[in-house]
Amino acid sequence: MTITDRYLEALKEIDGWVTVGEWALKVADLYPELLENAERQAQEQKNDTTGLRELMRRISSNITRGAYEGKIEIDTSYQPRRVKYIEEEEAKKHAEEEFNNELESLSRAERIRQDYESLSPYQRYRLQEFDAIAKTFNHYFKTDLEIDHAQSLMGTPPGKHHPDNLQLISRTHNRIKSKKSWKRMSLEEQIRYLEKMISYHQTLFEVDPDIFSSLVNRIKIIY
Repeated sequence: MTITDRYLEALKEIDGWVTVGEWALKVADLYPELLENAERQAQEQKNDTTGLRELMRRISSNITRGAYEGKIEIDTSYQPRRVKYIEEEEAKKHAEEEFNNELESLSRAERIRQDYESLSPYQRYRLQEFDAIAKTFNHYFKTDLEIDHAQSLMGTPPGKHHPDNLQLISRTHNRIKSKKSWKRMSLEEQIRYLEKMISYHQTLFEVDPDIFSSLVNRIKIIY
């Protein structure tokens, strides 16, 4: 059994999610000789390190180069990142889900391309303006606005990639919405939504009302 395999065997002994540091501690517990070897090598290095840190570095390197592809799941939304061992059947299920997600992403991109080709120049301008307004909001007000298709492109029936189907919502709300379809906000509702976001941010830093007013006027024109 290789050292890389022994690292994986240690992870199998742990239920659920763990950090790389917790994984290294389990390796040290099950295979003290690996820790002793790492300690000796750490002492030979010029930089200040320990055997446990070296184990963590080697495990992280294995993860990065894909040594455990299909055998572990990685959660990068948590800092520090977490990992867990996955059984073969679960790995197959994940691979199938990933393929389906990629297929759906391709279908979505193709639908956007087809819809875009049928738009008039002014409708295309409105799409570009939605994007520009969202980026400007995020730049000046530290928001996380994204362009959302109110009627989901993957819904039943599918929505259109058209400015009349667009609205600006936060990244959090967009993730909650996911593939679901929501009734598109009216212009008044959209403005109130943005006002509430800016009102929250005003408690954190100074907000320029003239910039906000200018952006709202732009929204009124294209909405």
